[in-house]
Amino acid sequence: MKHVFVVMLDQQPYATAFGPASPAHYLTGTLEKQGELLERYYAVAHEGLADGIALLSGQGPTETIAANCPTFAAIAPASSGADGQVLGQGCVYPGSTQTLMGQLAAKQLKWKAYVQGIDEGSGAPGACAHPVAAAADPSAAQTPGTAAASYQTWRNPFVYFSSIADSSSCTSDDVGLSALKGDLASEQRTASFSYIAPGPCDDGNPMPCAPGKPAGMVAADAFLQKVIPEILASKAYKQNGLLAITVDQAPSTGEYADTSSCCGQPHFPNMPAPTGAAKLSAPGGGQVGLLLLSPFVKKGGGLVQDTYNHFSLLATIEQIFGLSRLGYAGGSEVKPFAASLLGG
Repeated sequence: MKHVFVVMLDQQPYATAFGPASPAHYLTGTLEKQGELLERYYAVAHEGLADGIALLSGQGPTETIAANCPTFAAIAPASSGADGQVLGQGCVYPGSTQTLMGQLAAKQLKWKAYVQGIDEGSGAPGACAHPVAAAADPSAAQTPGTAAASYQTWRNPFVYFSSIADSSSCTSDDVGLSALKGDLASEQRTASFSYIAPGPCDDGNPMPCAPGKPAGMVAADAFLQKVIPEILASKAYKQNGLLAITVDQAPSTGEYADTSSCCGQPHFPNMPAPTGAAKLSAPGGGQVGLLLLSPFVKKGGGLVQDTYNHFSLLATIEQIFGLSRLGYAGGSEVKPFAASLLGG
């Protein structure tokens, strides 16, 4: 495999995203028949930014990252802890923090983020959009259903790494969704790792982005129907691609609240010390599921019952490209996806 695509939806439990009653008929019908569904796949934290950070670096969240970073402040004191963790509070990682993107670049492999809502016409924020240092981020506190914001910074976890946000290449590597089609037109232009984040009107969040707008998996399914066929038709995917569609986290409150976990879920050192039952079993981000599609993956492979999480996905991507495991992706109970899933 030479090209990995990850599509990250937002805040849906497994049952609503992938279950039999899901309204996402394209995802659970058309696409599921073409791949394998990892039923027992878990998020590692709440909220969405924390899971994006985990997937890209193996880092656990700080308290401010767990709140989707209301103030774009550097992590301090940014000391080193066990398991490769950066210790402190804040939400912007120092340039020395190891990331999947840095690992790929060191091997002369390209990565690219396609984030809906940036770099897409008049009035949209530019590529690599983020607040200035120590500034408040209004999008972190935006209440769903009140305004049709085109972009929320926390949906773009790449810009929380100084090594990315401060680089001269960020505006060419962290771009809007409209750039994806052109890049897919050529295998040479298609990145080794592509991360696709729909905007607040299409990401699957159960609250509408504005009054009268569709929400939840209905909106996400419409997004997938536009984007996924472009990926599946590309030469990069057809020859040696892998596509993973998943959700950043299950809801943390309400009827479908879920903090379940798997795979040796760690107690994150930058979060408050656990109390009560949490001392015995660290809470995670809930069961979310993941659909795998690839020319190497068995079509209609059915439900996979092995347990995995976002750290497992990072470990799998690192294994595909011959990279060492970062942070919690290297945990003794974190396993890459079984070779049998990937045609091995």
